[in-house]
Amino acid sequence: MTLRPGDIIQFGAGGPELEFDLSPRPVVAKATRLAEPPAPSTRDPAPAPAAVPAAKGAVGKETIERMIQHSESKVRRTQYLAAAVVLLVVAACVFGFYRLRHGGGAGSPAEVASQNLDSVVFFEVGWKVVDTESGRQIYQVTMPNKVADDQGNSKEMVAGGQHTGSGFVVSSDGFILTNRHVAATWLTRYNFPDSVGVVLQFDDNMKVKNITASPQQRFPAWVPANARVLVSGSLETGGIRMLHNSVSGKSIEGRTDYMDVTFARNRVRIPAKLARVSDQIDVAMVKIDIPRALRKVEMFDNYNTIKQADGILIMGYPAVSPVVVGAVQLQDVFNRAEEAKVIPDPTLSVGNIGRVIRGQAGLTDATYSSFGDVYQLTVNSTGAGNSGGPVFDDRGRVIGIFTSSNSLDVKVTFAVPIRYGLELMGTSRVM
Repeated sequence: MTLRPGDIIQFGAGGPELEFDLSPRPVVAKATRLAEPPAPSTRDPAPAPAAVPAAKGAVGKETIERMIQHSESKVRRTQYLAAAVVLLVVAACVFGFYRLRHGGGAGSPAEVASQNLDSVVFFEVGWKVVDTESGRQIYQVTMPNKVADDQGNSKEMVAGGQHTGSGFVVSSDGFILTNRHVAATWLTRYNFPDSVGVVLQFDDNMKVKNITASPQQRFPAWVPANARVLVSGSLETGGIRMLHNSVSGKSIEGRTDYMDVTFARNRVRIPAKLARVSDQIDVAMVKIDIPRALRKVEMFDNYNTIKQADGILIMGYPAVSPVVVGAVQLQDVFNRAEEAKVIPDPTLSVGNIGRVIRGQAGLTDATYSSFGDVYQLTVNSTGAGNSGGPVFDDRGRVIGIFTSSNSLDVKVTFAVPIRYGLELMGTSRVM
């Protein structure tokens, strides 16, 4: 068989194919018609036949076999390389799963803390309540103790306070989620500073007819924004005003004297303003104005799939944690004083979902929870000051907002499902 450049060689039916070619291709002269050679002369002897030179560029059997072996070798190398790539991908997936399960992956406590350090903020808040009708600040009135105070003096204390808390960035343009009792404290239960109060009984003319002492443990759960009675002047002169119990408008409103946000390991305070407040659960949203884009957390609503024993991580600023204070020497020519400021550094706590407590929201059958719609946590290294901090799942996504703790012989903590925070970020109602 004669091979020519451009011929296709196939190894068996349906087998691999090889195109035969030479570079450069030999020049093949076209066939021409030749005249008949003249008859040989009888006087001259016949010339010896000329040797036919070998065709230039001819390929032998051994060359073809070498080309076939080379082609098969290239196919085998390609197959080996593809198999190696597949093995590397499988090994990487297995290694990543192993790290995730054994504390070295993206969901490990160290990774969660590192990735979210710039998103968890420290709150410092001062607040008060005012009478919207008169615009005047509201005070608590302490009555004189006739036994301990012969002068019978009374005094006034501001109905308000100061506290710290935690929160986390949920948008690059400065929106932050926290607790309602951190950012709008007048909408939550008030903690009276004194251990003894009084119960007033009024006659038909709204004059006091009887006063009895009441220990703190029997104080009602008083919420300043829900107050129904104000005293203007004195009890003796009948200066009692009943507040409107209307479905629209407000008789009592809260005011923040200051609400400062500080990022982790920083000392610059950024003023914040209240943006939105949940009307049903302990969640609020505030806004800070800052030119650069902020790093936000990743949120995940797993309300319908969360279960007992799921792993969690909590970040925040519990007041029980020792503080670090930094001294600042002011360089302002008009104020050369030295200041000391707390430099917040968040605490990381690791635990599990101890119990899923369902309130009425999200259920077809009406149920009631005395503690609301919350997740009970197996974490006891958090408390006051940690309120409003993020609760992460084991993949580093925020699934809840730390809200409170409860102590008897042991301490348990609670978180609000993140769906109530997502509700404040849009217009859809949690059902």
